[in-house]
Amino acid sequence: MILESRIVGRKKAFEHQTLHLSSTVLTLQDLITEVVRAQVKDFNQNQKDQQLIRILTPEQFQKGLEQGKITSGGQEFLQEVNPEEAIEVAITAFKDGLYYVFLEDQQLEDLSQTVHIADHSKVLFVRLTALAGG
Repeated sequence: MILESRIVGRKKAFEHQTLHLSSTVLTLQDLITEVVRAQVKDFNQNQKDQQLIRILTPEQFQKGLEQGKITSGGQEFLQEVNPEEAIEVAITAFKDGLYYVFLEDQQLEDLSQTVHIADHSKVLFVRLTALAGG
């Protein structure tokens, strides 16, 4: 599955990611759960990697310039995220309408809805932002 993420109002989309799911037939809630677990796992690993000092390659340096932040590690802080809490927050945020999920061009609206995901399927998460003063 190809995972895409966007924030409404931002010009630049996040980098696409490939994610391998445990099954090709899931409910929307199971899909969100698997995506959150994978994202939390990556986040926690990146936090651990930031503690190590490393030498940057020219490609890593250039990517840092493009993103506006260059870091070579050696960070003292370690922020650990609990996957179960993150899943609960993600499900609540979906119920509250803070983000939408699309499979190909179809919006998924019901957490109990069954979805069929192939290796080449594109899943898009769109986070909504509140209007100023609204």
